[in-house]
Amino acid sequence: MTIEPSEVAAALARVGLLVTQDPRHVARGWESNIYRCETADGVLAVRVHAGTERATAEREAAMMSTLAELDYPVPGVHGLTTVRGHPALIMAFVDGTNLWAGLHGVMESAQMCRELMNRLHRLAAPSADDSLAWLRAATDRVVHAMPRFVPFVDALWDDPPADLRVSYCHLDFHPGNVLWDGQPWVVDWTSGRITDPRLDLAWSRLLAAMHYPHAATVFSAADEDPWFDTAMALRRITTVANMLGGSAHAVGDSLADELGDIAVAGEWLEAGTGVEVRDVWALLTGE
Repeated sequence: MTIEPSEVAAALARVGLLVTQDPRHVARGWESNIYRCETADGVLAVRVHAGTERATAEREAAMMSTLAELDYPVPGVHGLTTVRGHPALIMAFVDGTNLWAGLHGVMESAQMCRELMNRLHRLAAPSADDSLAWLRAATDRVVHAMPRFVPFVDALWDDPPADLRVSYCHLDFHPGNVLWDGQPWVVDWTSGRITDPRLDLAWSRLLAAMHYPHAATVFSAADEDPWFDTAMALRRITTVANMLGGSAHAVGDSLADELGDIAVAGEWLEAGTGVEVRDVWALLTGE
């Protein structure tokens, strides 16, 4: 998705924000692009979502605003706009580097993430009738779009945990989503939910096991339940499959370098469901 600076400036003007210099593209991810914008109201960041679901951006903005009121370190939200049909979140620009790019080592970065997660999970969150509703909806979409994952989804929901709890959760907590400008700021709340904090820990533990395994234990839970590891392993593999459009060849073999050790997620999924994962890459590509 290529967005011209003039399109970002026009989107800001529509919500009453005057750009004083051309917006500058500063970061790109699978789900969004970030632009630095100097305005008459200060330096702002515009996060343009790759999708067109406004509800996702609205949920992200609402959670960030709530957390800011609770004195949790998130950039201040200035509102929402639309850039060429894509929802865009307007927020304060943090002039810092993420923990991967900064001077922090792997273990120090992981421990800082865990401390920030603990702080997040201690915040009083409103109760939820079904704290796993979002995960059920996600696995329903998997079954509809990628039938080869049906055995794993069925095995996951065959025996869900009974001792559920709720807290604010980020669900993509890793050093790349913590910016440092003398203090930490947690960013990228696209996946944020009120759900069981063990899912938050399991996701970060999986990412750690894939990319820096010696730090994975930093994200261990006091009362670990393998169900949460299984759920997040399924989420990781199916997210990758969805982003690949069902075939790695659709985006080129070079993307394999960006996936991390996806086999780790396959091992977790097989261990948790008892369903054999013969070859994770073949599962993703349908070969």
